[in-house]
Amino acid sequence: MPERPAADLRNGEVGNAVDEDETDLTNDDGCPATGGDHAARLHSLWRFDGDRVGSTRFESNGFLAPENVTEPGLHTIEVDLAVAPHGDALGAWVRWNGTKYDLWSRRFAAGATWDPPEHLDVDVPVSASDPRVALGSAGEAVIAWHTIAWHTPEEGASTLTIWARVASPGMSWAAPHPLREWIGDGGGVSVPTYEVAAGSGRAAVLVEDPDAPDALWGFVHGSQGGWSGGFDLATEVAPEESVLLGRRSVVATEDGFAVIWRQSGDIDTVWSAFHDGEAAWQTLPVPADAPGFDPSLVALAGGDVLAAWHRIDTLETNRYVRGAGWAPPTMVAEGFITIETFALAANGTGAALLVWLQDDRTLFGSRFATAAE
Repeated sequence: MPERPAADLRNGEVGNAVDEDETDLTNDDGCPATGGDHAARLHSLWRFDGDRVGSTRFESNGFLAPENVTEPGLHTIEVDLAVAPHGDALGAWVRWNGTKYDLWSRRFAAGATWDPPEHLDVDVPVSASDPRVALGSAGEAVIAWHTIAWHTPEEGASTLTIWARVASPGMSWAAPHPLREWIGDGGGVSVPTYEVAAGSGRAAVLVEDPDAPDALWGFVHGSQGGWSGGFDLATEVAPEESVLLGRRSVVATEDGFAVIWRQSGDIDTVWSAFHDGEAAWQTLPVPADAPGFDPSLVALAGGDVLAAWHRIDTLETNRYVRGAGWAPPTMVAEGFITIETFALAANGTGAALLVWLQDDRTLFGSRFATAAE
């Protein structure tokens, strides 16, 4: 097969790739984060040389020259990136200051350049870890991270805290807010997973409880300001018998947020929850012929959402229509080939793309479109 050019994004040189186009996003020590907007422009952030974060963008004329988002200095880790539909971007990373790891972020304005970096945990005395960022279509932003105040058993219990900050369109970041705290047993503490979403002037953080395998906490910051108290989505639907399994997902819709997850009990089930951004959560079961693994969710137009999940050799989807509820499921792939992984993406106007990899190393895709799209 003829060779085709591949871009080394760290230094802008062009090399050769065999079999398929390749893009070197890891550059020695990794942490690549990527995202795209509705104009098919792509952004990427990655860590290199141990102490810096690099950035590049893909536009109609190809990859642009890479930029340094941070200056050389102390150790930098854990990069995340969010891209808004109109092309703005928000990057975050954690950087050593000689005493603890600090949380930093930078915004990118579509058609312009990166704003100056901002130190986001200046008032938090414990090292930041694992930032997650989201950026809405109007510029609303949310970032979540966790801290652990470590103690030996002799000193007392360790404490893990999930933090969040929000920024309204055109406004600076609000003060750090502790969403939830866990006290460790015997000096140690488990680390939860969490996801974020932003849109319609609101923000949401979804947190898996590290101490209770059947609890999933949803937090919402309303357009009028202030965080809601956490609501345990999973225990509400199955208080006695279920355990959360695999991936879960939260997305911003036109009028709030939607969440999907899988629970295991006497019968495996896929569940969803919806929030209008101001009031309360509503939980609904997702109809499924074969409730499967790693349910994923994307927002469509008009407040609708599209879900997908897989189970060994099947891949199912289902669409939620605002005002009508979930439709019957659709089997997209079914056969004797194991599905290893899949990805679901949407363009925000009604179309979505589902891509999956089978264990014979073949890659398949299926496009979803509403009648109006």
